[in-house]
Amino acid sequence: MVTNTPNIKFAILATDVVIFTVNERGLNVLLTYAKSGPFSGMPTLPGGLIKPKEKVRDAVSRFISQVLTTKENYREQLFTFGNPGRDPGGRVVSVTYLALIPWNKAKKATKKGASWKEVETLPRLGYDHSEVLEMAQERLSGKIGYTNIVYGLMPEEFTLTELQDTYERILKKSLDKRNFRKKIHSLRMLKKLPKLRKNEAARPAQLYKFKSDKLEKVDVL
Repeated sequence: MVTNTPNIKFAILATDVVIFTVNERGLNVLLTYAKSGPFSGMPTLPGGLIKPKEKVRDAVSRFISQVLTTKENYREQLFTFGNPGRDPGGRVVSVTYLALIPWNKAKKATKKGASWKEVETLPRLGYDHSEVLEMAQERLSGKIGYTNIVYGLMPEEFTLTELQDTYERILKKSLDKRNFRKKIHSLRMLKKLPKLRKNEAARPAQLYKFKSDKLEKVDVL
């Protein structure tokens, strides 16, 4: 986020990115920490000022690369936050983005100075980032019901149990196993792979992958 911006007479442009992943603890967000200014030491979302000749999407890529060593699986523009008091240093408008990455990639790609935190146990974030995070969570929770956006959070290969677990951790509720599997199969958005996931505690489970890595409308829930 923006720091050291005293006496700004005109609005300047910034971007902040909500990067989500899902692990066994639930929905997690990637945070950094403000190094100076009124929110020094507080957790914040990755982001900062956009350069004068820089495209917004290029700035987003730049800030993501500062916290991750690999590309995210999915990205979309979230909202433009422009409350005059959102940055004590001056008038800063932020074009915010939502990004998704599966945990198997996220845990290996996190750079020093950034860390994953459970969304449900977060303290207040610096600036208006708690508000940004809340909107991103609402967007994700709503969108997994009518699109295939969940592909952005899944590894390349997965079981139906792992897919259902991801839905349940985002929605924070249990889904009926039989109905969920019946619905997923009817949508034909998964490809059955010719191999199984071996598990010592249970019988081997069938592996799947998404047929498409592009956002599509599907009536999941």
